[in-house]
Amino acid sequence: IGKKTISIKENEMISVTAKEVINKAVIQNWVEKGKQYDDNYNYKQALYWYQKAAEYGVAIAQYELATMYFLKKGVEKDFKKAFYWYQKAAEQGHGNAQRYMGKMYRFGNGVEKNEEKASDWFNKAYVEFKKEADLGDHVAQNYLGWMYQYGEGVKGEYKDVIYWFQKERTTLTKSAEKGEAMAQYNLGKSYQSGFGFEGVERDDKKAFEWYQKAAEQGIAAAQYNLGGMYKMGKGVEKDYSKALKWYSKAAEQGNLAAQRQIGWMYFKGEGVERDNEKIIYWMEKAAGEGYAEAQEKLGWLYRFGIKDKRDYKKSFYWYQKAAEQGHERSQYVVGEMYYKGQGVEKNYEKTFMWYNNAAKLGNTNAENSLGDMYHKGEGIEKDDKKAVFWYQKAADKSFSFAQFNLANMYQNGWGVAKDDEKAFYWYQRAARSHHQEAQFNLGVMFSKGQGIEKDKEKAIKWFKKATEGRDRIVKENAKKALKEMGVEGY
Repeated sequence: IGKKTISIKENEMISVTAKEVINKAVIQNWVEKGKQYDDNYNYKQALYWYQKAAEYGVAIAQYELATMYFLKKGVEKDFKKAFYWYQKAAEQGHGNAQRYMGKMYRFGNGVEKNEEKASDWFNKAYVEFKKEADLGDHVAQNYLGWMYQYGEGVKGEYKDVIYWFQKERTTLTKSAEKGEAMAQYNLGKSYQSGFGFEGVERDDKKAFEWYQKAAEQGIAAAQYNLGGMYKMGKGVEKDYSKALKWYSKAAEQGNLAAQRQIGWMYFKGEGVERDNEKIIYWMEKAAGEGYAEAQEKLGWLYRFGIKDKRDYKKSFYWYQKAAEQGHERSQYVVGEMYYKGQGVEKNYEKTFMWYNNAAKLGNTNAENSLGDMYHKGEGIEKDDKKAVFWYQKAADKSFSFAQFNLANMYQNGWGVAKDDEKAFYWYQRAARSHHQEAQFNLGVMFSKGQGIEKDKEKAIKWFKKATEGRDRIVKENAKKALKEMGVEGY
């Protein structure tokens, strides 16, 4: 899996117990395994090997372990655990761990905000990066670019940002041209992401070229990205058969994202005939190794039908697996399945718990549904003020159902002071997003002059729009309103 070697620095502490003496090469192998699994989206195994090495005091493993908690890779996001392991690595001089300590103190993630400590850690990171960047380390050069970009302990002009990102690309190019596989892969990533200034532009064609070189040398992550470029037609003509070829090569090396993509290609019939057996095989292969994205997709397939039938129990099983890893969409769906009794016994308390988890991660559906539960008193004591709070969060993200619900709260004075103008505002926002009942209510408000000046023409306009939706009751009410207003044809 992959080709990159992770070296443990001489100054890194390796602690041992009296009963167990571990060879440095063995511990380095643990770190390499963790990185290889990490690159292949096998977070369950990556976590295992990073944890093993981190407990022996290896800074790079401590940093990677912290990052898994920080970015919820295979685990629920946990800022306190991330802070703990970043601090362990930072105290050993790991530059990016020091940078993240600065970030966590700056934003109060897992620790109380402290700008003075943030500045101190940023300065330590800068010294470490500058030393390594001057020696030609492309990763340190990249991090310096970001530190200047975000003002992390350094004050500089935009030219400083440009300088370090250009320096990184120059360093990568020299190594890539010598045939170094990982440099070729990283150069491909640099061209694929790109920036909008000279010397570090985005260029999909060059990204494709360097991914191909790295893929041909067996870098699984490059094979996966190359498959993606063929699938999407980026930097090369779209070709599903070649996408499948490179996904397969990556999948053979244990790349779980590639395995998921192969399953999805068989589901959609992209370059291959739809094959239900192969859909299940590839999805379960990735999901079984703990890849949350595959678990979520497998849950979706069983929920909405594969082999022309649904299996809610299997659907719930896989959604729950993903949800337990902190997968936002899956947490919402698990809550919804508890609410509807799909594949599991109805349980409003558990519904509330999973909606709450997903809402904390910013899931808009969960925010709106949490509002519903507070409004109805399902799984939690009725609290219209909290219902308004959650409706507002989702409404502010332009979620039409939440906008309608928030309007309804203002119109009726539930959990908030009655306010027809605000009700009108939110009904209008929802109506413009094609919410049928909001369109009808907007028609009513224009016809009666509630929250807005009376306007018969606009009332007719919105009643007509409400007749175009799928809800039969709303449609019939809108037709009745138009008929009462003397509009012919209704």
